[in-house]
Amino acid sequence: MIVNSHQQSKKYYFVTTGTDCHLTMQASSPKDKVQFHFRFFLVYSLLRVVPLGPAPLFPEALQGSSLLNSRFEPTSSGGPGDPCHAGSFIQFYDGRDRSSPTLGPPLCGKSPPQPVLSTGNYLTLRLVTRGTQPRVDFVGDFTSFRLGFNQSDCS
Repeated sequence: MIVNSHQQSKKYYFVTTGTDCHLTMQASSPKDKVQFHFRFFLVYSLLRVVPLGPAPLFPEALQGSSLLNSRFEPTSSGGPGDPCHAGSFIQFYDGRDRSSPTLGPPLCGKSPPQPVLSTGNYLTLRLVTRGTQPRVDFVGDFTSFRLGFNQSDCS
């Protein structure tokens, strides 16, 4: 099954902020595994909000102005260990939903990641857009298959 991030994929970015959605693929047999392979991948946010310093001394005077003590920075200056911590990302789960164990770190950037393989017969893809000016555009395919040799039900 081929999956596009949105209808106009490879022509325009998907730019809606605050998206948190998922898609789950079930293998055709309980003995099968599911793999997702990206053919095209752009998932990032242009800007993120970073606090400048401690909270103001009189926060009641600034109610409704949460950006007064913030600045915008490019997401390329990501935090240690997680380049996706403040921007849009894709996360895979090894099961039916987002309560299943994660498969690898969150994915973001401009280069297609390695294929992702489930350990069971379900694989869940989650897309989260956050930060300012998210940019999402990807195409990939889910494949159901069985590992190993001579495991056919045919005789």
